[in-house]
Amino acid sequence: MNFFLESAVSTKSEVLNKELEISQHLARKIGMELKTARKEKKLSISTIETDLKISRQQIQNFESGYFQNLPEAIYALGFLKSYSDYLDANTDEIIEEFKTVLNAKVKIDDRPIGLKRIPETKKKSLLYTFIIATILYFLLYIGWNNYSHTGRIISAQQENIEIKKIT
Repeated sequence: MNFFLESAVSTKSEVLNKELEISQHLARKIGMELKTARKEKKLSISTIETDLKISRQQIQNFESGYFQNLPEAIYALGFLKSYSDYLDANTDEIIEEFKTVLNAKVKIDDRPIGLKRIPETKKKSLLYTFIIATILYFLLYIGWNNYSHTGRIISAQQENIEIKKIT
């Protein structure tokens, strides 16, 4: 029984490794296509950066096939489509290959590419901020409530004093 479990795990691991290998190959292929198209048009990265408003780093990441530091997947797809259209490259094929790379990345990491996890320290600081804001609101409410009632009590006491003086 243990043999079959190890065999299944090994097979799943092999499949993931194969998907990763295919994904890396497609990423390099996309990068080569984009870089070749840019060089054929004799365009510099700075020209593309200015025209498309895509950062130099993202353009270089696309051309090198390094997709780990791209923004969220939907933005990366938009940037890639704009860049590919700008170069008159085969946009549909490039986008489909990029989606394949994204899908393989999701299977391997168990989370979509580009989605960044919120660090625990930020979660805690948000919680502390909320707690402090709630306490301050509560204290302000109590202070306002006491102040408004104290003013009524003082004015009522002054009226009693004036009534006693008159009588």
